[in-house]
Amino acid sequence: MPFVALSYVWGQTAHLTPSLESKPIEDYAPSIRDAAELAKSMDIAWLWVDRTCINQGDEAEKTFLIPYIKDIFAAAQLTIISAAGDGAHNGLPGTKETPREKESMVEVMNGHEKFSLLPCQPSFNALYEPCVWRKRGWTFEEQVFSSRVLYIFPTEMIFSCCKGTFRESSRLHFSSGAAGFGWGDNGATPPIVAAEINAKLHSALPGSGYSLSATDFVRAVEEYTSRSLTVEEDRVVAFAGLITISAGNHPGNQFPERALLKHGHPPQFFETALTWQHEEDFQKRQPRNEKPFVPSWSWASAGTKIRFLDNGDENGRSCFFNFTCLNGHDVLAVPGQSFFVPRRFALAEPLDILQSQPWMRNRSVPLSCHEAANPLPHLPSLHMVTVIFYGSFVRQDKDVHSLACLDGSHDQDARLQGRWSVDIDNRTETGVPARMLFAIVAGKLNIFVMALQPTSEENVYTRYGLFPVSVSSHRTLFAIMRGGNLRWQYVSIV
Repeated sequence: MPFVALSYVWGQTAHLTPSLESKPIEDYAPSIRDAAELAKSMDIAWLWVDRTCINQGDEAEKTFLIPYIKDIFAAAQLTIISAAGDGAHNGLPGTKETPREKESMVEVMNGHEKFSLLPCQPSFNALYEPCVWRKRGWTFEEQVFSSRVLYIFPTEMIFSCCKGTFRESSRLHFSSGAAGFGWGDNGATPPIVAAEINAKLHSALPGSGYSLSATDFVRAVEEYTSRSLTVEEDRVVAFAGLITISAGNHPGNQFPERALLKHGHPPQFFETALTWQHEEDFQKRQPRNEKPFVPSWSWASAGTKIRFLDNGDENGRSCFFNFTCLNGHDVLAVPGQSFFVPRRFALAEPLDILQSQPWMRNRSVPLSCHEAANPLPHLPSLHMVTVIFYGSFVRQDKDVHSLACLDGSHDQDARLQGRWSVDIDNRTETGVPARMLFAIVAGKLNIFVMALQPTSEENVYTRYGLFPVSVSSHRTLFAIMRGGNLRWQYVSIV
């Protein structure tokens, strides 16, 4: 059944009809009324509006339908993007019931002749960047998965698909390329991430099984986490479509959808996804509930815009660990053959540690630690068998910390100093050394060291901070590790 989808900002809920019932069109918010009229003018009888088409009072219905939002927008004949104003009460400028404000003309005299000039229309990127719609979390995947989009800005409408773009103000034929796909303003503004992914997705051959590359996933998450959500606990589910197509049909993907939507880390570039840090100068967003909604190692737990220290080059392939999904949504990481750190210290494979874990019960003894086991934990956790060590951790200033040997060495060459991006609400006191546990969690060009915060349970920790150790600093890291009771250990990061 052909239908049009509306992507918009809810705004004040007082202006919104709470449920889908037989009511006069006048009872709906102006943006919904205008979208219905616009669909009707194109002889399309049906309009999808999430606020009314999903029963907001039925948690079971919401849980069932939210993962399908990407499919709904992908199936729509057209997506209307309401990019004007800050809520559904603004309507769609340029439609019959919501006229645009008249633009002011400038009169110029040239001798005895008078010319009336209108301001030139800004670029698509300049229109897109400041609008409230672009700053909301849910609208990211709505834009990505829509095959045809009609952007309604305060001054004009712009139609875009993977074939090209048509601007109302130019009245020319289609220009090649989707709106926002390339550099705008004569190379001054970068491509819009959502528009780039949209063009790649809809340009792919049918049945090709398109999935995001690690680099595209990294860029998408970095842009998406700058956006706001009314309910911060929706941080993963509002990005569900991008997570599931990133996982795709990868042969190593043993993660069911319910696992992906618990942490948001696609399996084939899991290590890349672990290398996030808080972006500086962004205010932290607080969840409404006290309990964590994702594990501390997930990028979605940051509560602020993040950046990845590994940018996804080489398609984000895991280097140090092999990952497998456990029962439910837990993840097990066991050392891979390319994990050179333990070999550097002549540490034997940790077969005894693997065999002693509860999730190894009723299983034959693996021939190598490279075999992925199938444990049965009951809490969302990243179960790792990795190299750990103790170190002296000192806060220097703001997010700048130093990691040094436990012996209290004051040698500046025997410490690693930099931005650790620790939990921004739980910083160590300035200048006061703290004895902390560190674990190797990822690697490639850099070795990524995670500072662990102990919990009340044995071998269970939360992520405290992360730091990349470059090749040029490996010698310093190894010196700190030797003095920090270096060993294999099983840790569960929650």
